[in-house]
Amino acid sequence: MIRTLSFIILWISLFSCEDFFSTTVDIDIPEHEPKLVVHAFGNTLLDSITVLVTQSVKINENPFQQKNLIQGARITIKSSEGQEAQFTEIVPDANYVDYNYILRAPNFLKEGVQYELQVEKDGFETVTATQTVPFSTRISKAIFIKEGGLDNDGNKRSAVDLSFKDPEEINNYYEATLLRTSNNNVPRYFEILDLTSTDPATSASFDYYSLVISDISFNGDQKTLRLLTWPEHEDNQQIKKLLFWSSITEDHYRFSKLAKKARENNDNPFGSPVLIPSNMSNGIGIFALAAGQLIPVD
Repeated sequence: MIRTLSFIILWISLFSCEDFFSTTVDIDIPEHEPKLVVHAFGNTLLDSITVLVTQSVKINENPFQQKNLIQGARITIKSSEGQEAQFTEIVPDANYVDYNYILRAPNFLKEGVQYELQVEKDGFETVTATQTVPFSTRISKAIFIKEGGLDNDGNKRSAVDLSFKDPEEINNYYEATLLRTSNNNVPRYFEILDLTSTDPATSASFDYYSLVISDISFNGDQKTLRLLTWPEHEDNQQIKKLLFWSSITEDHYRFSKLAKKARENNDNPFGSPVLIPSNMSNGIGIFALAAGQLIPVD
């Protein structure tokens, strides 16, 4: 009797599985209305502001295609002090598209000033975004340590210890990139070094070699931050290290963290969908302004 009952249960289970896997579900994909996708970045330390303008695609299409670049857009930036400038379209590299519009305007961005970006293109809604350049935070010292300890994977690392006083009563966000002068004696040419940290206030940026930092755990305090990098095998005194340190907006911070997470989950069938924040009205993307400093590392 037990054997018969077990056989019946097994037969029902197999029959149910077969019926389950033979069932199909039709899903109506909603009609797609293309929107402008705008990624605009500027820093007071740099002499240009760059903008990448593309268009949104259907859920089953590949967004990383040359045909999705938007040509002939009209891009304007206005400051709360009355300045106004137009961007110039460029022909991007076919293999790597970082931006396709540029504004070469040294000293255009100023700390504490608000800027509005406007992107117009026939056939699309006009896209706008507003950002205020944060005030920079003074770094009191940046010291290189040859034996800086272990990273989260147990690898031996060198370190840069960075000290600063975090401003009080406001939430502050930062970005750190470690540079070194090239050993090929090319003026104003820097190599970007890998950067990580075991400090919970830090997160890897979407570009993978920078770190973004939130002051939620040390708001208003004196902070010493240890940044880790790979040890160098050469001891050349002519090669200098520099820290590109920027005060960034909360929009920039959130975008950087979640864009990195989305990129990591892109090819992972078990990864959860990531909603990347946007601060564009009538479009998609990020307008991010920062106040930068280039700090020698002793």
